[in-house]
Amino acid sequence: MKRGHVIVQDEDRRKKKKNAIQKVNPCDPEPLLSGDPAAAQSKNSSARGFYCIAPGDQRFGLLATFLKKNLKKKIVVIFSTYRSLLFHNQVLIALGIPNLSIHEKLDDAKARSTIDQFRDADRGLLLTTDAVFYGLIIPPVSDRSRSLCYLSDLCLTPHLCSHLQDWILQFEPPDDVEKYKQRPGQQQGGNNRGLLFLLPQEISFLKGVRDSDSFLQCEFSDIKTGILQSQMEKLVQKNFRIHQLSTEGYRSYFHAYASNPHKAIFNVKNLDPQASSASFGIKRPPKILV
Repeated sequence: MKRGHVIVQDEDRRKKKKNAIQKVNPCDPEPLLSGDPAAAQSKNSSARGFYCIAPGDQRFGLLATFLKKNLKKKIVVIFSTYRSLLFHNQVLIALGIPNLSIHEKLDDAKARSTIDQFRDADRGLLLTTDAVFYGLIIPPVSDRSRSLCYLSDLCLTPHLCSHLQDWILQFEPPDDVEKYKQRPGQQQGGNNRGLLFLLPQEISFLKGVRDSDSFLQCEFSDIKTGILQSQMEKLVQKNFRIHQLSTEGYRSYFHAYASNPHKAIFNVKNLDPQASSASFGIKRPPKILV
């Protein structure tokens, strides 16, 4: 009896492990890209976040598709560097995806104006950097807060924001795994949904940020991902300013990746330059010394 009981327990553990990461197709039945987070979460009542495996040359297309289908939502996208942010800011606008941006190079007046505009909106897209998300101190706001707070607090605390974010997307690697665990969308009972973009070789990052069944894997199969990727590449080829931003953005992304402290996960030696540069619309990646 004891042996049979052990076998049953082992089988149960295998089943739980197999089902711990459920796969969701965000296009059909449209739980994610359609802008219905509740539908996606209903797949697993304990899910607190989502992730997708995005090959380097498909990353931009997947991001743009998600944003295009969620224009009526309130979304924050986090980049590793402000130069990468600047490139995506201009390209997304050119593709009909309006957005605000806030990064470490903005002066205080512009940063405060952008924060106020996004905070009081009921929909919109805010692009920011990892450093700003945790390092920018928000000044006191009348009738909402009597003390200073961080941008990350703003994204989480109801009394600081008229309409909380529907989604917070970690598009490029975070510098601090521990801080990522505390992000909206990873916290139990949070109103936000978190979506993490990973390259195939970065899958081990999940071991540091998930419980056994807290994340759902998203599978993208929308034909528009390829169309938007192609449109971005044409913009890079034809628009000198965007071409310049793409080169600067790729270089800064590459350097940030090389300096990421979590070498076991984000190792620049495992980064495919051809595929990574394609995410910035660059066909021939420039040589970069690190």
